[in-house]
Formats: sequence, C-alpha cells, structure tokens
Amino acid sequence: MSSVKYSADFVSANKIWSMTLLFLLCISRSVYADVLLKSVPIDVAGCYLSAGDQSSEVHSATMISTLLTAASLTGVFSSNQQMIADIAASMVEVGKYPHAIFLQKINSRKLGKGSFALGSFSGGIIIRADKASHSGLLSLLKQIIDHYFTATNTRITWVGKGKFRHQKLTSQNLPEWASWEWISLDKRFIFTIGKGVFDKVISTMQNRQSSLDSLYLYKLAEEHDSDIDRPWIMIYANITKFREHLEPVMGQHFDDVLRAFEAQNLRQWLFTSGFTGRAFISKVYLRWPKKIEMGYLTSKLPPGDKLARVIPPQATSYGVSSTDFSMGVDYLVNTYLESKNPKKREKLVQNYHKVMKRAGLENVHEMLFRHLGPRVIIHDWPKHPLNWPFAKTIVIEHDRDASLGKNWQKILPVWQELLAKITHSDRLKKTHISLSGLLRLQIDKTKDNIWFLHIGPLVLASAGLDDRFLVISHSVPAVRANLQYLKSIE
Repeated sequence: MSSVKYSADFVSANKIWSMTLLFLLCISRSVYADVLLKSVPIDVAGCYLSAGDQSSEVHSATMISTLLTAASLTGVFSSNQQMIADIAASMVEVGKYPHAIFLQKINSRKLGKGSFALGSFSGGIIIRADKASHSGLLSLLKQIIDHYFTATNTRITWVGKGKFRHQKLTSQNLPEWASWEWISLDKRFIFTIGKGVFDKVISTMQNRQSSLDSLYLYKLAEEHDSDIDRPWIMIYANITKFREHLEPVMGQHFDDVLRAFEAQNLRQWLFTSGFTGRAFISKVYLRWPKKIEMGYLTSKLPPGDKLARVIPPQATSYGVSSTDFSMGVDYLVNTYLESKNPKKREKLVQNYHKVMKRAGLENVHEMLFRHLGPRVIIHDWPKHPLNWPFAKTIVIEHDRDASLGKNWQKILPVWQELLAKITHSDRLKKTHISLSGLLRLQIDKTKDNIWFLHIGPLVLASAGLDDRFLVISHSVPAVRANLQYLKSIE
C-alpha cells in the first residue's frame, strides 16, 4: 500500500450522501469480524452483510410470513402476486439470521443503441444458523422450487463427495448459466447461483484463497471505527470489478453513470455503521488510485441540541446527517438519466419540461429542494409490521418559507403525472383493479394530504409536510404518527 496515500480529511458530505443514499435505505444489523466475512471470496463485485434479528419484534413478521405461505399453498395468489409473496416471506425468514449476500460477477447484453439488459450474473447467500434452523430454510427453498418449477422441466441432483456433498438444480426455465446449488453445512446454510460459485465459497472457507475479511479497506475501517460501540451493517462494492464486467458491453455508457456521481476513477467503496448508545453512526471509505478518503454520513447529536426533541421517545435508534439537498438531487437525477439510452433520456426530459410548463412550475429546485435541510434525522419509529430493515422514518428540517406548503401541493401532482408517463400509462386511475395496475408504480394522495408511492397495495414510501419538517416513512400511518408527534412538541 505504499503507493496509496491515506487522507484522514472527510470528503464532501454532498458527494458521499449522494453516492450512498440508496444504500442507506437497506439498513439491517451486522457483524464485521465474523464467520460470514471469512466465507465470502475477496474478489466479489459486491457484498451486503446483516446480523439478522431474532428479537421479539420479528414475531408479527413471522405470523404474516406464515399467512403468506398458507395463502400460497391454497393457490390464492396469481403468478405475479405469488412472486411478491415469496419475496416477502423470504425476507422475513432469512432476516432472522446473520447472512451475507454477495455478487460474484455480472454481465450485460445490448438491446439497441444505448439500451442494455442483464446478461448473466453469479453470486449467493451464506446464512449463519444452527443446524436445527436449517429445516425452515430448506422448507422455504422447497416452497419456492414448487412454485416455479416442475418435474418435467427441472432436475435436482446430488453432486460432490463427503462433507461437501450437496444438491444442484438445473431447469429449462432458467438460463444455462443460472444453476442453483445449496448445502446445509454445520452452522452455515449456503445457496449459490452460477457455475463455479459454490466451489469458490468452499475453497474460501478452507483458506485456499483470500476472503473478504483480508480486504484493506475493511482493516482500515476496523482501525477507524473505534467510536462505534456496536457494529451494525457493512456494504462493499468493488467498482473496478463492475467496470471489468459491464464496460465491455456498455462502453462509454458505464463511464457516464460514474461521471454523474463524480466517481470515474473510484476503485472500491465501503460503508460501515453501528451504534453508540441510541445514536447511529455511519461512514464511507473510498479508494481512489492514489489515495483513500473517509467521511461520516450520520453521527450523534451534540448534548443540548434542540433537534433531539424531534426524535420520538419510542425510537430505539436515530442518526443525524447534514446535506445540500439541491446538489444531492442533481446527482441522483443525472445518474438516473445517464442510465437510460439517449432516446429514452431525451423523451424523459421533454416530458418533464412539457408537464412542468403546463403546470406553471419553472424550477423545482428553487420551489422545493433549496428549502430543505441541511439537517436530517433518521429513526426507527414506528417499526414496519414486517420489521423490514430499510423501513425507516426520515425527518427533514426546512426553512419555514411560506411558499413551501403551496409548492408541495403543486409539485406532487406533476410527479404523479410524470411517473405515469415513465411507467407507460397515460391515464391516472383512482382505482387499480387490473393485474397491470397491481404491478404498476404509482403515486397517490390521502384525504389529509399524505402522498404515497406504491405498487398496487404495496406501499414503498410515504411523505407529509408540516410547517417545520418534511416526513418520509414506509407507510401512510407511519407518516401520520410522526406528524402528530411533531405537532405535540411545538
């Protein structure tokens, strides 16, 4: 590492926040120096680690998962609804245990000029659980296999010898590269997709090749995360690997996406987080060609800070961040546009300007985003009924400008119309009964002016504005509860 200069200076909060915003919504407990890290090959493209949650809070989620399973067995769901039910049930079951989800390789294929689709990928999940718990995981896997495969088009065989003898699934319903392999091994349950991935994991476990815990950025984080009492989650992305896998097909298009994030030369990205008391502390480590940078994303409030009253006493954790929202939104929007082919990008921009002009809205940044922040509180009250790790509440202070409330009510209908165009629906329906409606991303509003983003009955996010804060959460009731709490402390 003599060629790499370590910089202790914190990088721009705006850059780090923008690069990490989507990952911040995927929080779930994790341990770093763990058997999971020692099982993941060091040359993965990316990895997400979680320590799971077996507390009493998961009981209601388990009950809902059981109901979903029962409904699946009785054939209540259509094929598309079944997929959503299986995803929800899998999240609940796997989320109970410490686990690592990793991406080994990913390739794209070209559809047309500037248009790409997934070509292939390989990866897996390693779950740390007592042998007695493996029966539940195997039952879940069997349920998924029964839903999507039949004996006429699928073959399950035993392969390997001795301790590592395991099962392998190949199917006419899957691409040739997408074989499944799994094993119940001591205190680990291993499931992989793709040729050679299973053998690679076993080789890593047997110390025949390097594992992720020998990563330099990880060792650096261990040294500098001394202000974190209880480690929580770790997410790693090897940008160099993504470039190797995707650039041969995507070419300049891949570089354009990185350029939108000012990350053209970024090589590796590591997110670490944890708790000190009730405070959630998170950091990012960035490896560039000639230096390494680190910076805080969230930290704890200083003693006596008035913003502490915004955190409900029922919240078991919180984090505070500071960011320039206008700049952050610019990064995200530009990156999204760069991910589209030129024709689609041009059409999106044209539709945006057309709808905005018709609505009499000239500059959303001036009307909305410049009024938000800089400080943001992220907390966990109320909890999601499924205890989903990404279901948090975000409370954003604003400058109390008199025009903000009116602008909010003007802008959201415009976004509603734009989203309808993006999802290829020119009509906004008040009721969505058809199957296509159930699977379409939509924005709607309640009678008390809480807006929510949803796919059919599944609400992804909700938002409400009062005279001091913008509240974003996982459901309409969660936003409503927080707005009521904020009003009670005025």
